[in-house]
Amino acid sequence: VRSDAYLVGEIWETAPEWVAGDRFDALMNYPLGEAILGYVGGSHLDMAAVSAHHEYRHNLRPLDGPGFASRLVELLGVYDPDVVAVQLNLIGSHDAPRALTVLGGDTTGLRMATLLQCMLPGAPCIYYGDEIGLTGGNDPDNRRAFPWEQDRWDGDLRAFVKAVLAFRATEP
Repeated sequence: VRSDAYLVGEIWETAPEWVAGDRFDALMNYPLGEAILGYVGGSHLDMAAVSAHHEYRHNLRPLDGPGFASRLVELLGVYDPDVVAVQLNLIGSHDAPRALTVLGGDTTGLRMATLLQCMLPGAPCIYYGDEIGLTGGNDPDNRRAFPWEQDRWDGDLRAFVKAVLAFRATEP
């Protein structure tokens, strides 16, 4: 209908056939998000939250540096470079436990995950509340209302996320 529309598919696995030019322009890049969370979370991942999730229990596992690098090479190579450039990169969504919960409450890990999400090719997508340190388990706990009282926010985390996004906007 519109040649300039950006169509994103909510597909949980690596699926280049969905972005071959006849369906979607990009996918919600859950495989990349799982790799990022596995790397920055490492042995500190909240495995109870991971194992309780219908997809994470199969795909999210601790990764060391070489394991993360190998997964990145795989994920960046399976799609056409034009698709990689527009994939919807996320580490949290309405269908998964909150990133900070998966990372066992580790805000340093969340910062690293956000940095990787924003510096890798693709379109970073921040799930509401992740920028202020909102926690939550599986649905519906991950969809809690946004806490509008700023004294409940992690202001340092929010400032970091804003700075990373501002930096990304200045670099082609």
